Amino acid sequence: MASRFVRGLLPILTLGLCTVTAFAQTTPEYRGLWVNGWAGLYDTSSKCTTVINQTRAGNLNSVSLQMRRRGDAFYNSNYEPKNPTVASSFDPLADLITKAHDTSNGKQRLDVHAWMVTYHIWQGSTPPAASNHPFNLHPDWLLRNSAGQTFIGNEYSFDPGHPEVQRHTYNVFMDVVSRYNIDAINFDYIRYASADEGYNPVAVARFNQRFGRTGQPSPTDPVWKQWRRDQITALVRKIYLNIQATKPQVKLIADTITWSPAVSTATQWTNSARAYNDVLQDWRGWMEEGILDINRPMAYFREFNSVQAADYRTWIQFAANQKHNRHVIIGPALYLNSVSDGIRHMRLSRVPTPSGKKADGVFGYDYNTPNNQGIALTTTLNSWVAPSSYDSTTPPIFSQKVAIPSMPWKTSPTRGHLKGFVRGGTTANDLDGATMSITGPVNRSFISDGTGFFGSVDLPPGSYTLNASYSGFSPVSTTFSITSGSVTTRNLLLPAPPGEIIIDNGQAAYVGTWNTGTSSTDKYGSDYRFAHGVSGTATHTATYRPNIPSNGIYDVYIWYPQGSNRASNAPWRISSAAGAITVNVNQQINGGKWVLISSGRTFNAGTTGFVRLSNSIGSTTPVVMADAVRFVRR
Repeated sequence: MASRFVRGLLPILTLGLCTVTAFAQTTPEYRGLWVNGWAGLYDTSSKCTTVINQTRAGNLNSVSLQMRRRGDAFYNSNYEPKNPTVASSFDPLADLITKAHDTSNGKQRLDVHAWMVTYHIWQGSTPPAASNHPFNLHPDWLLRNSAGQTFIGNEYSFDPGHPEVQRHTYNVFMDVVSRYNIDAINFDYIRYASADEGYNPVAVARFNQRFGRTGQPSPTDPVWKQWRRDQITALVRKIYLNIQATKPQVKLIADTITWSPAVSTATQWTNSARAYNDVLQDWRGWMEEGILDINRPMAYFREFNSVQAADYRTWIQFAANQKHNRHVIIGPALYLNSVSDGIRHMRLSRVPTPSGKKADGVFGYDYNTPNNQGIALTTTLNSWVAPSSYDSTTPPIFSQKVAIPSMPWKTSPTRGHLKGFVRGGTTANDLDGATMSITGPVNRSFISDGTGFFGSVDLPPGSYTLNASYSGFSPVSTTFSITSGSVTTRNLLLPAPPGEIIIDNGQAAYVGTWNTGTSSTDKYGSDYRFAHGVSGTATHTATYRPNIPSNGIYDVYIWYPQGSNRASNAPWRISSAAGAITVNVNQQINGGKWVLISSGRTFNAGTTGFVRLSNSIGSTTPVVMADAVRFVRR
């Protein structure tokens, strides 16, 4: 897998490498293997039995099973097609869970981690055969690089900056959490592949709207880089809080990037860590915020290369020091090392840092290739539990079975959490980037994500005030209470300010047959209407007729989803007591917000005034967009 990338061999340097003192491990720790889904190990029940039996043979207590590779499922998904190698009548995940949790006849119970690739959606240039595969259904969600390419490094990916991608990915993950008795769900590829990615037009439009920009940002623009980090973090936060609210016993894990050069301080993390700077994955920030239960850094380094060996030691100490009251599992690359060096890497995960912190376990990559010598998995596993020529240290590293570590923040919580959605004018209008703050036992500020979701983790118990504001809507303030171990939900609806009238497309009157659209994320409400233009007299009109409470002066605004196929001269006619005027609007730009088309218009009381859009644009190619109209009394 590409996320399992390791830098090439580096020049050998002479380093003093730390030694490991062996002892019989009896305290709880995570012990497990990743089992990737590319080797045909989940096709049948008998193959699933072999995976579970082999895992138990190494005195392991956990296993990470790849259930989503590229928009497919090794389970019965409500959102994505089943992997074509699996019979429709067979559910590999359900079968694996049953066998892993079986403790009859003294069997070791195995924690099941559902391993899910997050944003990569298809591999290779030939599209998937399944018509309902998300790659085929949503080409407009694809990530692009700065040159506009979507096929990058033999991969197609969905763009984290597209709100519909975030909604779909959230639904896929929570579908597994809600319907299967898993112990954990883990992100893989929860990142970009490089800083040159993220240029889906919807993502760029959202960024430009938020920061008042135009054009295409540079890959190295620090504001653009942070905005993209924030999109990744928003999904992690949303899934974490919703797991806490629905099945808090389920752990959320991320398989995270290390790579060379290693870092050892927080300053080095932001300045030079490739996870933070190259692929925009701020796993240190996730741990500090508390939106992961387990960080599992993929420390894929070769012990026989002295520079990589040193990087391995530096990374695992840094990760242990950045636990922030959560757990960290070290993930060494067994496939890059000999059996002996793989054991050495696993033993190093137990060594405390100078500050006394240590990892909570180890996960090897991977079941399919447990060493670089071609030695069988059974032989490798045996070297972990019994004396062998591969390990001169006694006792063997996993000579005894041990339990899974407990998570005090789950079993004996002292904090609670907040989550919700913020919407404007209508419950279908999610607000992207609403300004939020809470005051109480602690004070915090944050913004809503592209789906309107917001949340805050690990709040001390007590009474709080929640404030929300967004341009064009009246601010809202409400109170809430936090209880230890619980998630408080507060969904907010920001109303139009007094003296405002908003008419959405569903309340307009239409001539001609208009199409209804939902895919544009910069729409107002849940949908919009559109019609192709004509060269002559209008064949389609959309009329917005307000009920004015009393004679007055109003400013008139419109809202529309922008796009390159929109009219550059959409004609909006405003008819009021002051007469009638027509304003041509370029609907290719400035969408997703209120656009002023006329100011200081006098409207009489009642419904005599109106605003009307027509499709008379002199061309049949572009479309005109009818979404919402807003009247603001002066």
